[in-house]
Amino acid sequence: MDIKIISIINEPFKDNGKIISKRSCKAKIDGELFGTLGYPTQKEMFDGLDNKQLYFPNCLIEDFSFVEYRKYKKKAIDYVIELTELDLSSCIILKDFLLDYVEVRGNISFQWLQIINTSFSIKRCKLIKTNPGNPGISFRGLKTINSRIRFQKVELDSTSLDFSSSEIIKSNFNFNELEFYHNNENKYIDCLCFYAMSLDKQSWIYIKDSILKNIEIDFRSYEWYGKITFIRDEIENSYLILCDQIIDGELKLLELSKNYTSLINSIPDISYGDKSNIFLILKQNFNKLGHYDDEDSAYVEFKRCQAKAKLEESKKKGLIKKIVGCLRYRGNRFLFDFVGGYGTKPKNVFRFMIIVVLGFTPLYAFIPNFLKWEEITKHFCNIEFFNKLLIGLYHSMITFLTIGYGDIQPESVYGSLLSGIEGFLGLFLMAYFTIAFSRKVLR
Repeated sequence: MDIKIISIINEPFKDNGKIISKRSCKAKIDGELFGTLGYPTQKEMFDGLDNKQLYFPNCLIEDFSFVEYRKYKKKAIDYVIELTELDLSSCIILKDFLLDYVEVRGNISFQWLQIINTSFSIKRCKLIKTNPGNPGISFRGLKTINSRIRFQKVELDSTSLDFSSSEIIKSNFNFNELEFYHNNENKYIDCLCFYAMSLDKQSWIYIKDSILKNIEIDFRSYEWYGKITFIRDEIENSYLILCDQIIDGELKLLELSKNYTSLINSIPDISYGDKSNIFLILKQNFNKLGHYDDEDSAYVEFKRCQAKAKLEESKKKGLIKKIVGCLRYRGNRFLFDFVGGYGTKPKNVFRFMIIVVLGFTPLYAFIPNFLKWEEITKHFCNIEFFNKLLIGLYHSMITFLTIGYGDIQPESVYGSLLSGIEGFLGLFLMAYFTIAFSRKVLR
């Protein structure tokens, strides 16, 4: 994107009736007239800092530095500048902007800020927004092009850090050693918000070595084609919300993956349908990253939430559909979840196969008239009890494996029915085991 100042107007620039700067400018963005913006001088911005305010909304800023301000005031490089207001909403930043060693207690806004072909850094700062009506720190509508945005060693005492409806093009976000916390008791939900944000293929968001406590990390209605990475973050009582996404990039949950299941399942006021979508997104991204064990865990949780969503839906209908829905849910949980973890746990399927074979063995061996004992010629042991038990085990095995030698046959209808049931279970469980085992091996 190309920005060109076409004229400077030496007349006061006002915002909501308040004089912001003694001059303004007209600019063209990619050849199109953008309109009139405030164009403050470095001296005007320094005067604002003297009054503990950096209030320059709707301005074009290209000649400002906190480092130069400290030199101007003959202060140390780590001198902490205290502000009661920081408002750069709807500004265009054209040159490197570094906000460092600053403590803000008051109104803070970066809404609709545009950062173009430069860097924007907030380092070693403490941002405390005291507006009770809107206690969040907002970067809503942020637009960055070919830029780098960095937050390092920043303490945020706020209910939210909002990047919703932002557009990130060929840019990198780096959140490093942040502390997100909120000490005041109120009704607001703490949130690191990326709602309806767009991230292109050449951009990434990197959250590293940060502390997130009681934070809701919201990626709903997000379009990402770049990369998002969480690494070595301390996450406590926090939620990661991923719904209605368009995803073509990577979400790396390197440390978050240790407790993501409990985090998502503990989110209040969210339907099982939405939770299932969250787990499906995680499953897809774990697959891209090659974290197959985490992928399996996410897939199991996805299927569980999907089943619960169907159960909740059936409860809203008539009595018969409610009963059918409940029975279907119980059968699903036992047959698919408990037996084999929805095809992710071949060991569980194999154990259940052994249980079935051993469970049918005493039925064949000791229930009268189940087998045609007078026609059985096999003899495994001289002790009758153990001989019958071994014959029952033999019949159970060949029935389960559907081999069907024909040397041992059931005598009664009940014996035939029982053998048929075991044969069907064997057919089903062997297919289930083969699929689950092949899935593990082929990956």
